[in-house]
Amino acid sequence: MNDILEELQRKALEKARSYPDGCFMIRGLWRIDYVYRPPDTERTLDYPCILALTAGHGFSYCDKTSVPLDRTVIGKDARDVRPHEISTEIAVLDAVYSVFEKKPDASFTLDGHPNEKTPTRAKIIVDEVVRELGMWKGEKPKVVNVGVFFGFVKGLRERGLEVFATDLDPKIIGRKVGDVRIESGAKTLERVEECDLALVTGMTLSTQTLGGIIDAARKNGTKLMIYAQTGSNFAEEYCSVFGVDVVVSEYFPFYWCPGKSSISIYRRRGLPRQ
Repeated sequence: MNDILEELQRKALEKARSYPDGCFMIRGLWRIDYVYRPPDTERTLDYPCILALTAGHGFSYCDKTSVPLDRTVIGKDARDVRPHEISTEIAVLDAVYSVFEKKPDASFTLDGHPNEKTPTRAKIIVDEVVRELGMWKGEKPKVVNVGVFFGFVKGLRERGLEVFATDLDPKIIGRKVGDVRIESGAKTLERVEECDLALVTGMTLSTQTLGGIIDAARKNGTKLMIYAQTGSNFAEEYCSVFGVDVVVSEYFPFYWCPGKSSISIYRRRGLPRQ
């Protein structure tokens, strides 16, 4: 597959023609280091991330422990800059896409303490997986969660699905979520090829593994669903350009921030293929 970011950049330039130039000036850039422990049913999350501000904002998690903040991009047109660090590149491009009008198939607003929002978010994800798989008889559908959230794995098992889980984080590889053992990310493509649906996180874009996952899913007829905090504004392009079946976009501030957060669902069916 061609480079995903390169294609997203090309599409952004096309879409931006009908918007004022001032919408795309980079007004702010943040590097956020956080550690968050959700309810006991979930893993401790420990990731650096980048937030970029234009007329809207873009976000990306990082797969590195230390990411330099590129102050040179402030005041520049987000359509023109090409940061050398990939998470900053994603966040800036995501901030471009944040300006564009969106037409989700469904939207949700979560409110309250993060501990209250965590299971609600998981239910939205699990319900959408079951919806995409449809009714089944006989053998249980197989689902792999790439980039593990314990709540997703538990919820999918409770719905009667056969579940696999892969992750790049050595701290959780080998652990069990119920009866599901978390495998190394080296097993991801194999699991995607043998499953009926792959539920992957948007961070696969910043780890540069998403292209291979899309190719494996397409080759083997596996349905593909992305849960995107990283690159949440790319959802319609993921569906219409790259053939992703469903994208569940969660927009910053996320469920781990107190107060309101929003989630939108985009489905490939009904979208024109570009």
